[in-house]
Amino acid sequence: MIFLERAIQQLAMDKIVSKGFELYSFPSTAKEFALYGTGHFPACKEDVYKFEDDEYLTGTAEVQLNSINAGKILNENGIKTWVHAFLDGRDTPPSSAINYLS
Repeated sequence: MIFLERAIQQLAMDKIVSKGFELYSFPSTAKEFALYGTGHFPACKEDVYKFEDDEYLTGTAEVQLNSINAGKILNENGIKTWVHAFLDGRDTPPSSAINYLS
């Protein structure tokens, strides 16, 4: 049954990608500035779990997704932004990422 479920998920992802949507997979953590930038902080800051390295547990991907879209909005208005990707080579060679970025 798990293989059927995965096949249906893959079919759905292939369909939405073919229509121009972008797929993202985010960690459940974000830096403090991202939480301020998306309006999650300063309210309830004391209720969010903080790791030792300025990372906070977000619980959802909206903080990360909003931050990525903020970069696109800045680029559209002539403000240069950069993407920094960590690639470990498990799925693709580390030097191949440049082919996917414009």
